[in-house]
Amino acid sequence: EINLSAMAPWAVGVLVLLMVATQMREIQQSKRIDLADDRLPIENRIKRLFDLRAQGGESAISELKTGMGSSSVLLRHEVAYVLGQMQHPSAVPSLIEILENTQEHPIVRHEAAEAIAALGVPGTEKVLEKFSVSGPPEVSDTCQLALQTLRWRFKQGHKENQTRSKHLSVDPAPPSDVRDMRKLENMLLNAKISMFDRYRAMFRLREMNCEKAVQVLGRALNDTSAVLRHEVAFVLGQMRNPSGIEYLHDLLKNTSEHAMVRHEAAEALGSISTKKCYDILGRYRQDACRMVRESCDVALDMCRDWTLPGSER
Repeated sequence: EINLSAMAPWAVGVLVLLMVATQMREIQQSKRIDLADDRLPIENRIKRLFDLRAQGGESAISELKTGMGSSSVLLRHEVAYVLGQMQHPSAVPSLIEILENTQEHPIVRHEAAEAIAALGVPGTEKVLEKFSVSGPPEVSDTCQLALQTLRWRFKQGHKENQTRSKHLSVDPAPPSDVRDMRKLENMLLNAKISMFDRYRAMFRLREMNCEKAVQVLGRALNDTSAVLRHEVAFVLGQMRNPSGIEYLHDLLKNTSEHAMVRHEAAEALGSISTKKCYDILGRYRQDACRMVRESCDVALDMCRDWTLPGSER
């Protein structure tokens, strides 16, 4: 740790200049990354994706779309995710094109459908309705949820986007108004009610972020819907509650689990970023599933960047 108060003013100035130069060099290196170049480390390309998300604007959107030329399902699905999170309506045609491409991987199409709902542009309901009734469940389930989300948003009269959370994400559904833990548990675990209402319960539990909330979310990982299970894993990562680590580890080590769920579990462990998470992720860097392998590389990079105070390597 550097004690600036003990340094001469000229030395502080030199240090600041060095820090700025380093940051500028990193930015320039990031700008030279070709998202579609599969020879480059996946974690570097994912970082560039999120740099572009922060940058915003049409030029960022154009560069993001080049990532669809990658052979990596993980990267292509992150492109779709970021296009939705950026909240630029001009991304809608590209997302519709991804969703309509039945040759595209279902996980990528799922993310495109979710991103369309995140943008909330009137007139996009038609394409979501088209794919909500048939095709891979990852796609149809997501389109059904996206339609319910859009209808809820439009009913709000286009007020401030209430699906935007304090976790810096635009969520697939707003948190439920219900605060009672037992009622939230019943809602989340009830496969007979709409996915939208189940998601609302999930996001309320995320906001509560207590031991009991983690346990309830853990029970939802036995659900038959891979879409719901993957979102639970994502939420556990956002909570960054160490109580969720074992649930996520169980998902990651289960080779019979859906790739979208295992991938999300890996990245959630990266978000929690304890030494235990780091050690777990290291065991799956050579997994048979490419999406899992790449997610572990990305998550390990997250651990190195986001290590919690007091967590020793």
